Amino acid sequence: MVKQLLLTFFIVSSSMLNAQTIRKPVTAILGWSHAGQQQDYLMGLDIGVMDETERFHYFITIDARPYKRKVQEFAGNNVFYQYQEERYVLTLGTRYLHELQSSGKGVFVGLSGGYNFGNYRGISLKPEQGWIIRPNAGFFWNLAPQFFTLELGYEYFDSRSDTVKDHWVFLNFLFKLNDNG
Repeated sequence: MVKQLLLTFFIVSSSMLNAQTIRKPVTAILGWSHAGQQQDYLMGLDIGVMDETERFHYFITIDARPYKRKVQEFAGNNVFYQYQEERYVLTLGTRYLHELQSSGKGVFVGLSGGYNFGNYRGISLKPEQGWIIRPNAGFFWNLAPQFFTLELGYEYFDSRSDTVKDHWVFLNFLFKLNDNG
């Protein structure tokens, strides 16, 4: 009797449940970025994920200057000291992509926040560092939609340097690591 009640309960309850939709897993992304302007250049690595619609990217970025830049610090009384500066930027961000008419091309807007820091080679004095916000916008092109996307854009980035402007252009090579179509 108990077996029949359990069997009846199972059949009735399973018929009342709705089938769940199977969600596509998130896609892991790896990006190689280049940001520059006339006075400075940064190269970086982006690691993150795309949601199942592939419209939102969430990522962490580490950018570094691949060379030591010579900077002059004013010491007062017409005295300047020249240092070799290293610069690093660690950010956490998101980006929204809007594809135009299913063409594989489109526009994006994004926002990153993080920490900008560096050091002067050979001494304990540090350049100005601190928290930053990096808004950006630009164009993207899915060259190989299952594997590769190219992003070209503009970003506002306060590098905490008196001689470097806050307006940057960047190029990002974005690789999809586990896209399941």
